[in-house]
Amino acid sequence: MARIAHIAVKVEDIEQSAQFYENALGFVPTGKSRSENRTRASFSDGEINLTLLRYDSEDAAMAQAAGQGPCIHHFAIEVDDVA
Repeated sequence: MARIAHIAVKVEDIEQSAQFYENALGFVPTGKSRSENRTRASFSDGEINLTLLRYDSEDAAMAQAAGQGPCIHHFAIEVDDVA
């Protein structure tokens, strides 16, 4: 059966957002990382992997891919058979 396995959310304040997902929704931190123009914080509830993204600038191409401001950046669906 198909299911959403991953959601990435673009946020303005990564620490405040992390506290919400941990305290209000019970997500468990699984890691943090930094790349050229963004910071990532990863979480899981045991079923869904959640990534919070904080871009250094809204002008970054990947920041603009989802639109301005906080929003769902992308999601992934797991399926039993791609065909």
